[in-house]
Amino acid sequence: MANRSEIVRRWRLLSPYLNRRQRSLWAAAEAEAIGYGGCVLLSNVTGISKQTISAGMRKLRLTKMASAGSLIRVQRSGRVGRKLVELKDPDIESALERMLSDEVAGDPMGCRKWVRSSLRHLSQHLKEQGHQAGISTVARLLRKMGYSLRVNKKELIGNYRREGESWRRKPIEVDSYFASYAQCVAVPFGIYDIAQNTGYVTVGISNNTSEFAVNCLESWWSLHGRSAYPHGDRLLVLADGGGANGYNLRTWKKHLQDRLCDAFGLTVTLSHYPPGCSKWNPVEYRLFSHISINWAGQPLRNLDVMLAFIRGTTTTAGLKVEARLDQEIYRKGRKVTDRQLKELALSTHDVCPRWNYTLTPRLTCS
Repeated sequence: MANRSEIVRRWRLLSPYLNRRQRSLWAAAEAEAIGYGGCVLLSNVTGISKQTISAGMRKLRLTKMASAGSLIRVQRSGRVGRKLVELKDPDIESALERMLSDEVAGDPMGCRKWVRSSLRHLSQHLKEQGHQAGISTVARLLRKMGYSLRVNKKELIGNYRREGESWRRKPIEVDSYFASYAQCVAVPFGIYDIAQNTGYVTVGISNNTSEFAVNCLESWWSLHGRSAYPHGDRLLVLADGGGANGYNLRTWKKHLQDRLCDAFGLTVTLSHYPPGCSKWNPVEYRLFSHISINWAGQPLRNLDVMLAFIRGTTTTAGLKVEARLDQEIYRKGRKVTDRQLKELALSTHDVCPRWNYTLTPRLTCS
């Protein structure tokens, strides 16, 4: 009869190093070597069922002529599973590397450089090139290649730190934050067309005045609105309650009257969000939120970079964004007199009249 104490000693020495499958095979090999009664003895020593040990013994008899190591299962993370994507598709890592290198140091005129390297975007672009990889697979490949989410070391135009993270091997080196050293202060003004799911952003370099805001609306209507809505004669504008388009600004209403209503024959209805409620404005959560995500962690070193990141903003819902630079100088402190205010073709609404009103074209004498 086999020496039970020796089997117990070997079991205690080896079992901590063996997984479940390996323990079963070891017990089957010991039982096979013992012969009659070995299955029962090993079951008592190891706690493995006699059926499992017997099945292992049959397997060993059938495969005893196999070469060493030929029957080891390919395992990943301690489990049997599908082959890794990079084993089935050896070119996927180099394709992913090219995408990130194009963003970091690619053609500055190319669009790809200015689209944020989110996992979703990378997965989508890999699929377009014939490589299948989900979001979790892309994240694993990036970490394998030495990338991780980085913030900048150390929102003005210049090489300054911006909040957010981006996939990089090394963090972006930026300058100390001194506002006086900035090239300029950029003022983005956005218009979001709900029907077209398209954003139009004008970046100014002067003061954020009502004249600037109305100029952005005028440019949008001249360049895009009239062609998109050739029969339109009424315009609904959802605006924040403050800023350059505040509900209590006379200059805002005066410029709307002169440059939109009278100039184009448009009836413009304004609905302002109450103070503190601008987050409900579609221009915020459907346009600017995605722009912020796209350039998160990226220093806006110059205006061209800022415009490129704005134009590179997209969503799975099909958002498109156009951007232009306005280099006009807008002076602060312009006044609208009581007489000029009374001359406006302005009518307030019954509900919240300070926040809801309509401007109609004024009749002019020929």
